[in-house]
Amino acid sequence: MSTRKVQVTGGNTYIVSLPKTWVKESDLKQGDVLELVPQNNGDLWIRRPGAVLKDSSKIHLRIHEKEVPARILKRLLACYISGYTIMEIKAEGRMTSKQKRTIRDFCRRVIGPEIMEESVDRILIRDLMPSSGISMKDNVYRFFSIVKGMFFDVLESLSESDSELAADVISRKDECVRLHHLIQKQFNVNLTDPDRTDIINEMKSGFFYLRLSSVLMEISGSVDDIAHVVQYGGLSENKDLTGRITVIGKKAFGIVSSALSSPGQKEMDSLLESIDGSKEIKEEINAVIKELVELDMGESVHLTRVITLLANVAGRGAELCEMNLPELV
Repeated sequence: MSTRKVQVTGGNTYIVSLPKTWVKESDLKQGDVLELVPQNNGDLWIRRPGAVLKDSSKIHLRIHEKEVPARILKRLLACYISGYTIMEIKAEGRMTSKQKRTIRDFCRRVIGPEIMEESVDRILIRDLMPSSGISMKDNVYRFFSIVKGMFFDVLESLSESDSELAADVISRKDECVRLHHLIQKQFNVNLTDPDRTDIINEMKSGFFYLRLSSVLMEISGSVDDIAHVVQYGGLSENKDLTGRITVIGKKAFGIVSSALSSPGQKEMDSLLESIDGSKEIKEEINAVIKELVELDMGESVHLTRVITLLANVAGRGAELCEMNLPELV
């Protein structure tokens, strides 16, 4: 870091010299125009016009004939999350039908990208979702709404022995993955947004919503696992026991809802009570697990798996509450 003194010329014109090293590295010359971006915290950004996004909108990817689909998918996903809006994929020769299917599958797995051009050796993908669209906050709450619907449906599928409803819950997991990837992309795009004027607070809120999304992703994974147990692991005939497990599940998700119902407005005491509530749920779960030992081996294993996953949901809910605490200080 270097420092400069403010100088005054003409009585009312303030001048600050630029570091010589930076000028050379930026290839600046006399007469070039620089942008000055005031920040809400009082700082002033100095940058070259368009320098931030100069090479970050388009990327060229080359794939070889024997490159496996999983590797191609990971590369495309990495580019999407990094914020590239145009992806040009070229093959060394003719692109195989399996590679083309993989690229189309990628477009179905994420929100925004569509294939705009296609030939025997080249595919051009463009992200049609504007970066100024739905905010990270709105997408996180959309994510929460989907997870909430999945959770209560999976509890109903458990209590009603409804394998079709469990299958419907499983089908919604893809939407959770799509939203999580979108939120990851939004976070990275926001970091390179040349027009942001409050970098400190925007980075803070961005990290916060990214962490919320990651926790919701974990919860959706637990819900998906419960749905698989209901669909493929066998259904319990013990309505009393499944009823008690359902009640515990509702309490567990109540902690999640408490953390996300109105972030930034919740009283600290309420969040602390929810965190303590997760400990009480753990005690109830331990009591149920002791009873499960007396059941048939297969049924015991399946229900123990379900109750353990519900414990994970309660734990993640407590984590969300703890994440919200600093927002109230």
